[in-house]
Amino acid sequence: MRYTLTFEERQMQVSLREFLAGGLDLAGYEAICATETGFDAACWNRLAGSGWLDVVAMTGDEGEVSAWPISGVFMAEEYGRTLLPAPVELVSGFLLPILHRLDGFGPTLTAPTFVDDLPAVAAAPALSLLHGGAPAPDVTARREPDGAVTLTGRLSAVAFGASARWLYLPAFDGTTWIFARVPLDQLGVSVIATTSVDPGRRTATITLADVPVGAEHLANAGRAGEPIADLLRDAAISYLLFLDGKAVGAAQSLLERTVSYVAQRHQFGVPIGSFQALKHRIADMATAVESARSLASYTAWKVSQGHTDRVEAVLASRIHCAEAYRTVCESAIQCHGGMGFTWEQGLHWWYKSALFDAATDAVRLADLARLLHKASA
Repeated sequence: MRYTLTFEERQMQVSLREFLAGGLDLAGYEAICATETGFDAACWNRLAGSGWLDVVAMTGDEGEVSAWPISGVFMAEEYGRTLLPAPVELVSGFLLPILHRLDGFGPTLTAPTFVDDLPAVAAAPALSLLHGGAPAPDVTARREPDGAVTLTGRLSAVAFGASARWLYLPAFDGTTWIFARVPLDQLGVSVIATTSVDPGRRTATITLADVPVGAEHLANAGRAGEPIADLLRDAAISYLLFLDGKAVGAAQSLLERTVSYVAQRHQFGVPIGSFQALKHRIADMATAVESARSLASYTAWKVSQGHTDRVEAVLASRIHCAEAYRTVCESAIQCHGGMGFTWEQGLHWWYKSALFDAATDAVRLADLARLLHKASA
């Protein structure tokens, strides 16, 4: 399937590409990754204050997650083309689609920008809702008489958990799901930085030990009265689709860099791109990119149309796009020869990003495969 962008969608895509190109270069990205936290407030504030994080509001009607998928996936490609030390996929793909539909959290979150306010987002519990089985919460909630709750649980591999001010998370009270935000400096909250395969997305383990959360920081339903579980399920789908688009954009960028390199690098008096072995490998890279793009756009179309097998399609697309991204990274490194293994080329940053997207506790491919099996049963 090949989806054709409208003129307006194409202009938005170009504008986002130009905005991102005007930010960090590779040297700047490497410098941030070399810091203790791997986070730069100025870089984040530039992105958060631009409005470009809110792909739902830009590509669909506010409050309708299903309105954005197709063009939103293509917008996500632009984020994949650029290395950013920021939780873009969690904020754009998961958190904002929920916040736009929540009934609660008070006026400060009706139009969040997150400038000077990096959020930590726990998306993993929502993924378990995709197969429709028993809830698998990482955090449980105990209801209190005054409308507050007490949260207990442990969250692993939370991106930028050690640099954030607030944690946004779903929790289960034994009957229903709620959505909450918790200040990370609150008594009972423990944040321990952990090692991440991707230095551009540092992680942390966050433990909540009987942490009280007031009613002003809770949401029990959507604006239209939808259960929080429905919002989480939709947000999990949009999050996985965003990751698909991001993977396609990153793979496309690596393909273009590789084609440029083999056209300029000469050996035996000719460009190395004229060698048949490299031609075949680059053709395989192009095939991987286009198959991932086609599957991602087809899956987004299924979601937008409300197809009954959309969950299975989303899970299958995530597995395929993650594998395509990793495969293209490995081929790009090989096509660059010895230079591909050097830090000067910077290809390892994309490879680490691909491994993170595939192996993080939030989106383990093995878990997705199990969900796909349950959803198809």
